[in-house]
Amino acid sequence: GGVGLPSRAQSSAGLPVFSAAGLPSPGGSNPARPGSVAPSAMPSLPPDFGLDPVSPGAQASRGAGTDFGDLELPIGDAPNLAGRASGAQGTFGAPPAFRGDGEEADLFGQAPIPGRGEPAAARPRAPVDAAVVRQSGGGTAYGEVNLGDEAEVGGELPIEAGVARQPARRDEDMEFGAIPQEDQPKKPSLGPQHATVGGARALEGLLPRKRGLGLKIYASLFVLLVGGAALALAPSLGPFGYYFVIDHVKAGEYAALVTSTVKNADGALANDTYPDAQRAIAAAENAHQSARRVRELPAFEAFVAYAEELRFGPDSAAHARATVLLDELADHPETRYLPLARAARAAADGQATQAKQLFDALAPDPSNLGQAFLGGEIALRASDPKAALALWQQLAAAHKSPRAAFGLARARYATGDSKAAEAAARDALSQNPSHVAARILLARIDSASKNGEADALSLLASVLKDAKIASANELVSAQTLLGDIHLARSRMTQAEAAYNEALKINPKAARALDGLGEALYRAGRYSEAQARFEASSQADPNDLPAKIGVAKSKLGLERVEDASAMLKKLHDSFPKSVPAAYWYGRALEASGNRALAETVYRTTLKTPSDDPQIVDTYIALALLQSQQGQNDDAQQTLGEARQKLPDLPAIHKALGDVALSQGHYSDATNEFKQALALDSEDLSARFKLGVAQRRDSKFDDASKAFDDVASVDKEYPGLALERGLLFEASGHTDEALREYEGALAKAPNDPDLMLRVGCGKVAAGRPKQAEELLRKVLSERPNSAETNHCLGRALLLEGTRLADALRYLEHAVELDANRAEYQLYVGWAANEAGNVPKAEHALAEALRLDQGLADAYWQRGVLRQRQGAARDAIADLNKALELRPTRTEAHASLADAYFDLGKEQQALAEWQIAIQAQPDNATWRFRYGKLLSANHQTELARSELEKALELSAKDDPEPRWAWEAHNLLAHAIGLKPEAVSHWQEFLRLGPRDSPYRPEAKAALEKLGHPWSGD
Repeated sequence: GGVGLPSRAQSSAGLPVFSAAGLPSPGGSNPARPGSVAPSAMPSLPPDFGLDPVSPGAQASRGAGTDFGDLELPIGDAPNLAGRASGAQGTFGAPPAFRGDGEEADLFGQAPIPGRGEPAAARPRAPVDAAVVRQSGGGTAYGEVNLGDEAEVGGELPIEAGVARQPARRDEDMEFGAIPQEDQPKKPSLGPQHATVGGARALEGLLPRKRGLGLKIYASLFVLLVGGAALALAPSLGPFGYYFVIDHVKAGEYAALVTSTVKNADGALANDTYPDAQRAIAAAENAHQSARRVRELPAFEAFVAYAEELRFGPDSAAHARATVLLDELADHPETRYLPLARAARAAADGQATQAKQLFDALAPDPSNLGQAFLGGEIALRASDPKAALALWQQLAAAHKSPRAAFGLARARYATGDSKAAEAAARDALSQNPSHVAARILLARIDSASKNGEADALSLLASVLKDAKIASANELVSAQTLLGDIHLARSRMTQAEAAYNEALKINPKAARALDGLGEALYRAGRYSEAQARFEASSQADPNDLPAKIGVAKSKLGLERVEDASAMLKKLHDSFPKSVPAAYWYGRALEASGNRALAETVYRTTLKTPSDDPQIVDTYIALALLQSQQGQNDDAQQTLGEARQKLPDLPAIHKALGDVALSQGHYSDATNEFKQALALDSEDLSARFKLGVAQRRDSKFDDASKAFDDVASVDKEYPGLALERGLLFEASGHTDEALREYEGALAKAPNDPDLMLRVGCGKVAAGRPKQAEELLRKVLSERPNSAETNHCLGRALLLEGTRLADALRYLEHAVELDANRAEYQLYVGWAANEAGNVPKAEHALAEALRLDQGLADAYWQRGVLRQRQGAARDAIADLNKALELRPTRTEAHASLADAYFDLGKEQQALAEWQIAIQAQPDNATWRFRYGKLLSANHQTELARSELEKALELSAKDDPEPRWAWEAHNLLAHAIGLKPEAVSHWQEFLRLGPRDSPYRPEAKAALEKLGHPWSGD
């Protein structure tokens, strides 16, 4: 309770220095700490008390971080001391004594102090570097004076000549204020060289007894002053009890301030909009600043900040300030609103269980609206919709406000009651037309309805138009929902743009990252999709769709083992998740474990679910059954899907995909049209309709479908590629090239996109262009099975590099031996190269993996026909056409097989079907014309042979059969001038040992164009 005089060691350690008035000096007070006092709040002392403020030099000598309450008292009006102790950092002088005649003198009996009675500014000041006597080693407690001898001081400190030194007694340390009495014996003077300044006991022998009364008066005043100033160490009392008095005087004013602050904040928060919440925080902060000693105000300010964060999303600045406020109140747990703020902080930090425990421990306070609404927010975050609904119903009934109405809307929506949620949200919007979140929730509800998309888009447009009144989290929600709506209708470009806008506001928004990842995945940009899904998983470790997205992206990138391991863990951890089960089954299929995949699909379908991906599970099971030759079971599975699932576009699109993969283009077209009848805005269904029509050679219909897609989304994934294929098929080569280049324009260096375009060019019959792209991809992904496969197909299509083609195709099988298509093309290339054993093995593997693979039956039929097993060949070829009626190449192979059996009329019929399907196939027209010529159908033969040569005229090199076609056509024309050029081309191109050469030369001789060559 007293004042400690710091020793030299204490001063150098950074203890504070106080002015003579007992106030913290400018460098020693800390206004941010509870209990610190501004000088203006302290009573002033009379100027003739004899103590001046600390000199600037003394202040500068103090260390930072001093504790409140230490006091160093310099003498301002004493003469300069004669010496200075080593290392002294301030000044210390003796207080004045009073002579009997009233004239002031120093305590040592010296002459009157000059300047006493003059204004303080005119008095002489002690030099800044005046010596200070300090106790070395510290050890005194605050409020004590330790009177040490010269050993403690650390050296001799001379004072004035004639002043004796009194050795200090170590065993008589006194409490501050225990001034020595006059009846103590006077100590002899030892001379100035041994003098020391220590305190009252050291002065005892130096003062005349007749001055004792003045000293007592002075000491009493000094004790009173120091004791009052020392009360500053008790923040609840303050110096001289100032805080204690003020707190009692202003108690009513403080209570009224707290009440009005809480009331105003509740009123602002009741509007339930972000600007109102910000005003509530600002008002609470202003009230706190105006009355810093009222601890309820910082506690309430922290609560309001956390409440705003719970309702409107993360706010780092408000969260940090609220945390600091709560930490400063750690020593005052009884403060009102502090437990409430702590519960709100736990909820804002995502610790729902702890928040509920802290909230349940609160004493019931029906008058505290903040407490009631916090309970509702915590319940919503605790994944307990029923408890949340009960709380918000009570709040909405007791406190009609937009805040209560929207809380009820969220609780209703969490329970799955969209209709009731819509009513509550509209109630909130009617009470506050500026309510942003209510509009977003209504948009979400409308977007899920059959015809509500227009209303949803309108609501979201109004939110984005008034972005200034929305929180960052609300804007992210609005943009993400907008992306979801576009993605559901497959408007990929618009969806991607909306997700990117959301991520500009919050790069770690998990739902926006999920949506963008899904859009990129559907576009075949698997690398980019994986990056977005991984970012989402990092932002929210509990985000299951993000984890599934990472795994399926890896599956798309042919990282089958990684994807399978991830999906197995996810399926084990979330056995009721339909997407986890579906993609786990897909991974099992890719790894060759089809039996387990079928088990996973069947188990998933046994559990009723409204998850949209249940449709994909039915389709996956049906395709798997078809591959295993269980066609009846596959049809039964598809029928079950039709019966159990509602008549939604998704089921028709899935069935259309199945028909498309099987080559049943008419069936696929019908399914896609039914999907569009249910949802005309579904861009995916319209795009797939165009694909089916293109493959079915209905080019005009396909072109219209693609134009409709482009009118909504010019950058729709795959649109440029499909248009290129359409132009190729219809003979518009230049347009096709422009479309292919456009397909790469959006991401020219994306290997996923280059791979899609490269494989597309292979399908379009442009092997050289495809090879250039595919080799670029292969340089980045040398172990990509799909890239090796497409490159091998491109070389196979060129026809002159069979060995290279076979090498790449076999490498694809080495990388992924469980893809039936990969095995098929190895057999196809081996067939073309005449490698019968390799062709037999590869085709057998292809059919083992997929017994519904039509092309494998076709190639096996070709192989058997070449081996002379015409009847077996006919059986395989008919099977191929049964599975895929559009495989017109099988008709050409059937024609060869029937010819081998001597059934030339049946062979001619098969050629007619083949040529009608592919009228620009020069080779087929040649072979058909050859057969017609053999059957003496000369005019028809002439027509087909002329067309064959016309189509092949632009080929470089010329086809191997060209010489034979010229010979047959010359025979069909006869000895007419039109036959001259054909006889000449036969002689030029034909073999030198051909038996028809003499006949050709003779014909030219008769026609007046003798042959001059060899």
